[in-house]
Amino acid sequence: VTLGTVKDNSCFLMPDILPDGQIEIVVNPSGNYEYSMDLGNTWQSSPQFTNLLPASDYRFQVRNTNLCTKILDKIVSVNQPDSIHVRFSVKSPNCDGCSNGQIIIREISGGKPDYHLSLDGREVGKTISDLAEGKYQLTVTDMNNCSRTLEIPVDMMNLVPNVITPNGDGVNDLWKIPMLVNNPDCLVSVYDLNRQLVFFSQGYDQFWSGVANSGRNSGSPVPAGTYFYIIDAKDGEPVYTGSLTVIR
Repeated sequence: VTLGTVKDNSCFLMPDILPDGQIEIVVNPSGNYEYSMDLGNTWQSSPQFTNLLPASDYRFQVRNTNLCTKILDKIVSVNQPDSIHVRFSVKSPNCDGCSNGQIIIREISGGKPDYHLSLDGREVGKTISDLAEGKYQLTVTDMNNCSRTLEIPVDMMNLVPNVITPNGDGVNDLWKIPMLVNNPDCLVSVYDLNRQLVFFSQGYDQFWSGVANSGRNSGSPVPAGTYFYIIDAKDGEPVYTGSLTVIR
């Protein structure tokens, strides 16, 4: 009794995805045999076991017409690919009614490369432009025809604010730039009027609260006033620059 073909599951299993793992058992010499994968509780005439879930402890038995039983001396694993994961960022349209928003796909992992992208049913690349405000369905399909669909909102929340009021009242205390949250490569720098760096961050999962993390006043709240920022999203586009007013 030997192990034949083992086929892993094509997709990461989800409630709407059925397993398709397979294991084949080979017996020499050929003849009339029965096969079991549950310690002999049930038997089947086919040496092919199908629709198998991911597991690392499949054990098989074979018996002939005389009920002589042989146990395969190997524990067999059936695997599955990692789930498809998409890292993206969103750029807001410049104004209400404008159609120059973007969805930028920064990284896709899991499944089996290569990947096919579609937005609301139309084929797209990794930079999707000319988008108005709205919710979009992004579907990523891999080489095994496994897919994941994400609903991505494009709204006005991804503009860079030019005022924060970090006075602890819970309103506008943070410099929120949601388009940078899923971008660990971005660089965010804030300077005072003397061109001294008062804040720097690579990645921007933690919004700035108006406390300096650079310079001689690091760890202290910056004074009220006007500051200037440079944001490099590391997406091949020009950097964002502008002024930021801190009101206390």
